[in-house]
Amino acid sequence: MIDGMNGKIDKSKIEKFHDDGYIFLPSYYTEEQVKRLQSESNDILQMLIESSIENDRLSNRLNITQREDGTTIVYSMSPFFDLSLLFREIGTEDIPALHQPLLDSKSIALGNYSQLNYKQKIDRDLSLDIEQGSDEWPIHSDWVYFEGWGPKNMLITVVFIDQCTQENGAIEVWPETHKESFTHSKNGQDLEVSEAEFEERLDPNEREHIVGPAGSVLIFDSRLVHSSGPNNSDGPRRVLTYRHAPRDNIEGEVFEGVARPNPSGGGFPVELIESSYELEYIRNK
Repeated sequence: MIDGMNGKIDKSKIEKFHDDGYIFLPSYYTEEQVKRLQSESNDILQMLIESSIENDRLSNRLNITQREDGTTIVYSMSPFFDLSLLFREIGTEDIPALHQPLLDSKSIALGNYSQLNYKQKIDRDLSLDIEQGSDEWPIHSDWVYFEGWGPKNMLITVVFIDQCTQENGAIEVWPETHKESFTHSKNGQDLEVSEAEFEERLDPNEREHIVGPAGSVLIFDSRLVHSSGPNNSDGPRRVLTYRHAPRDNIEGEVFEGVARPNPSGGGFPVELIESSYELEYIRNK
């Protein structure tokens, strides 16, 4: 377990969470713990990129995009619970303890719906087919992806691996929007609040940019409307994004603190496919 040192959730933070839909705990992890998070992120990305090149196929864990200016960006990777004991311990021990004042029952990590968001430029030629796109997250509510089948009262917990600023694409939230429902429309493979809903109900001046040092933690209700801009800095903007739900709301089996909820007819686990390619790369290395 990687124990956070600061920012315990007291009564005032509980009230803010229920009123605004989120709470922010700056510098929750120590400088030494942040170094561990950064090292782990570097190792995972290097392994996945080298494995992709070795096997001449882009890992299905990786979401890589190419901007219009030709810059290649690692957008995100998922799942990661089978690749990192450190990240698993944070998701199954540390964060559930942090959630306890906010929930009536223990929170359980949704392993296949947690992500490591890199927003990181890579200079090397991958010689692989990379689709053109952006490293922005559209204005949306996470709950729309799960509505109709997902566990109720989901929480999103974001661990800052790097300092997050407006320049490198900090998360933006609209306070109190977790109390409402917003119509979404398709934006490529993503969903976003429809243009009509945005113009009528969301004021850009009311959004709050969640900026802070590496090691900070943001917790928000899955219904909260949020987004993030592109990374315009030279460095990465890495965050661990965990999704948890109360144990009482999760149907099916929980193994070592992790659940794998799937809609009816859910796809084959990505990690079972990718692990064979990753092991092939390791053997060859």
